[in-house]
Amino acid sequence: MKKYRPLCSLFLLLLFSCQQKIKRYEINGETQGTTYHIVWYATRPTISQQEVDSLLNAFDQVASLYNKHSELVQLNARHVDTVSSMLADLLKKSLDYAELTNGYFDITVAPLVKKWGFIRKQNTLPDSAEIDSLLRCVGYKYIHLEGHRVKFDKPCVEIDLNAIAQGYSVDLLANYFEKKGVHDYIVEVGGEVRAAGRKPDGSLWTVGIEKPTNLPDAPKEVFKKVRLTNKSLATSGTTRKFYVKNGVKYSHAINPFTGYPVQHTLLMVTVIAPTCTEADALATAFLVMGKEKARALLSEKFPGVDAFFISVDSTGGFQIESTPGFAKILASE
Repeated sequence: MKKYRPLCSLFLLLLFSCQQKIKRYEINGETQGTTYHIVWYATRPTISQQEVDSLLNAFDQVASLYNKHSELVQLNARHVDTVSSMLADLLKKSLDYAELTNGYFDITVAPLVKKWGFIRKQNTLPDSAEIDSLLRCVGYKYIHLEGHRVKFDKPCVEIDLNAIAQGYSVDLLANYFEKKGVHDYIVEVGGEVRAAGRKPDGSLWTVGIEKPTNLPDAPKEVFKKVRLTNKSLATSGTTRKFYVKNGVKYSHAINPFTGYPVQHTLLMVTVIAPTCTEADALATAFLVMGKEKARALLSEKFPGVDAFFISVDSTGGFQIESTPGFAKILASE
């Protein structure tokens, strides 16, 4: 009988391991002037809030415009010309998306964003001469990345990574979860999302698309819902970040070719892409270029990306359009 005991013990061990309960874990916090929210399913926590906050704090030290000691601020001030692997990677991706979007995604709009008062919320109205002067400093081709070294063609060129940083930080967290063996999760930072795997019951993750509003402080309402897995989602719009002067609405979305905030009827763009970095960059570019150019670019260069457009019509109502792939994942109410 003794010779069967090891087999019996092994059977009991396997039985116990199979019966380990999958639990729901959740972390919430603040980062980059906004909030983050993470939910995952596993048999044990695996990842702590301290680890998440440490990753996000490290990222803030790299890419923040509001931290005077960050690498980006030091680079803009020309105090350094050699950057970390993380900042080099972020700059490379930014320059790649600038090229792919024909310059509508441009990280050198920082002087314009500052002049229009969006960085420090001064809400200033520059005149045309000031805009023309600053446009000489705007252009992604004025930046050259050679390994970890950054070169600028003009001393007035500055970099603003706000249009891609949140998406990048979502990917940073998601990749960390994957590295730690967690494969069923949803990571959200400031409304940008990446979801992987499924819930224990086999269902997909549900993500809400916010309803547009003309009131910056209005309560958030869900306009549409999508079912998401192994994809990322990012939204860019003119309905929250804006100010009104003399009856005119000025959006934070600056056209790098004109130097002025966008004024077309497109209110919001939601993009679904393999990574949140890509979704974030493309949502910004599509909002700036407008719906028609965005749809043409999608079919030409981004076959694996889907988009959802919300525009305003002449009566003030909403018009929605989406790519076929996006329509398939819209949740039924």
